[in-house]
Amino acid sequence: MYRLDFGLDDFYVDFLSDAGGIRSLASLRSRAAPVAIEGKKLLVASLEDVILSKKAAGRPKDKAVMDILEKNSAKSKPKLTRAQRLELLAQASEVFELELIRSRLRLPMHKRTNFLRVRVPGAPNNGTAL
Repeated sequence: MYRLDFGLDDFYVDFLSDAGGIRSLASLRSRAAPVAIEGKKLLVASLEDVILSKKAAGRPKDKAVMDILEKNSAKSKPKLTRAQRLELLAQASEVFELELIRSRLRLPMHKRTNFLRVRVPGAPNNGTAL
């Protein structure tokens, strides 16, 4: 195992040459997520694969964090019904819409009402009129 320390509190990256509980590197890679770190793309193992590896290792330090990892695992989260997913989507859309309105209201008045202006040939005020 190789460890890369960025000099930040509790932030380091481990590079493993062998991961217990994982059948093949190809399967591990297919479930990994690409993450950009300082302009370089790294594949990061899925949380489920990390849990499998830690269970296979069986070390006391791995067992100590297992509850936290399993609580955050996608498999431990309850499945939502279609109606629940639609409700969450509606709530998120409403929040986004309100934030869009707030961001537009922060603009100067001439930028907020620009869409109301229509070019009229020969009209005063640079050819625009409301």
